[in-house]
Amino acid sequence: MTRLALAAGALLLAAGSACGDDAQRPTYPAVTGDPALTSKQRRTALRIMRSDRRLRRALAGNPLRVAQLGPWLSADHRLIGAAAVLPLRAQRSYPMREWPLIDGDPPYDLAYDVSETPVRYTGVTELLVEVDLKLRRLVGINPGGDDLRGEYGPGVELREPTGE
Repeated sequence: MTRLALAAGALLLAAGSACGDDAQRPTYPAVTGDPALTSKQRRTALRIMRSDRRLRRALAGNPLRVAQLGPWLSADHRLIGAAAVLPLRAQRSYPMREWPLIDGDPPYDLAYDVSETPVRYTGVTELLVEVDLKLRRLVGINPGGDDLRGEYGPGVELREPTGE
């Protein structure tokens, strides 16, 4: 399994999860086979990443370099958007702050769920990001790395995937 696939499957649930109003959630097309992003979808995802202030803050002076960029699929194989791996120049740590983390196995009838989760990270060497192309916004930033350690803030509850 690639790091990109792992990025789309983060399983965290925070108290006060920001699942949003169902009326605001678009429907996503089902895909078959081995999907790929079109060049237009790739350009759109990159433009959204470059303009996102939360990502600029998380990059903390690192350039926006993309090691991998591919389709982001829901658990039931619907194309949500793009997922990317952004390597950092050096390993770094982040103080406790809210991170928009994606739950790829949401407890609702949604393609995904976003939780603003308080976490302190050490050992970060890359950022794994998800862009919802229908909503035209970056929705997830997940720190990653071989030596990654996270200390969750109050009210964060880890749960096992349901597999449903």
